[in-house]
Amino acid sequence: MTEINSSNIPEELKTESFMLWRLEQREGGYTKPPINPSSGFNGNVQDPKQWTDYNNALGIHQSGRFRTSGISVVVHPESELVGLDLDKCIKDGAFSNEAREILQKVNSYSEISPSGNGVRIFLYGKLPGKGRRKGNFECYDEGRHLTVTGNHIPDTPKVINRDQAVIDWFHQKFIATAKIEDSSQMGVRETNEENEMVPAEPASDVSKLQVNEIIQQIRSSRQKDKFERLFDGNTQGYASPSEADLALCSILSFWTNKNPWID
Repeated sequence: MTEINSSNIPEELKTESFMLWRLEQREGGYTKPPINPSSGFNGNVQDPKQWTDYNNALGIHQSGRFRTSGISVVVHPESELVGLDLDKCIKDGAFSNEAREILQKVNSYSEISPSGNGVRIFLYGKLPGKGRRKGNFECYDEGRHLTVTGNHIPDTPKVINRDQAVIDWFHQKFIATAKIEDSSQMGVRETNEENEMVPAEPASDVSKLQVNEIIQQIRSSRQKDKFERLFDGNTQGYASPSEADLALCSILSFWTNKNPWID
């Protein structure tokens, strides 16, 4: 059970909607599915009927009634709450250079994640464009539940600030794919891992034109909505980001007849 330091949690965060979470082992790894505070079973963060307030979530968790691991806040468009997740950025008690840069630049309420090796930062605004995760960095403003510990990081604000400019900065620098002119001549290609650019073989059996045509075909099919969610990085409904990636690959594989451009 994660210890919740309630006195450190900003009052504005306590006015948001909450659920519970439970650490579960699945397929050799660990996942943190949302737990419905009314039933104790796995929940759906997109169903407002399963949300509760902070005090009720905290009380249920601390009672041990459902053997939960902690509480989590629900991010949805109406609240404008944005969560930045910096995973695996703490080693031997020290922040990585990128984490320090982000903490100083964002300058809003920040806490240590339940694992002890990550950082969660909350602020108000709206995420721009597509892309919600890249490498060990993630950002969400809807369709997710984010763990809350109250393990406040010293020298960071104890309030949640509103700063759209800094949200745009974080997304552009750490999430969005850099635009590279004539990337076909630079030996790079886009993967389904949030459009991360990686080295590629000079020759390809599928041209950029063919890829665009395939994507347009998918967007005209019954799989349009599911494809768009996965393509935008929305992993809601899946036990882990890896399972969501596999689902996206399955769609692409079907439409490309298992063409080799899918990894």
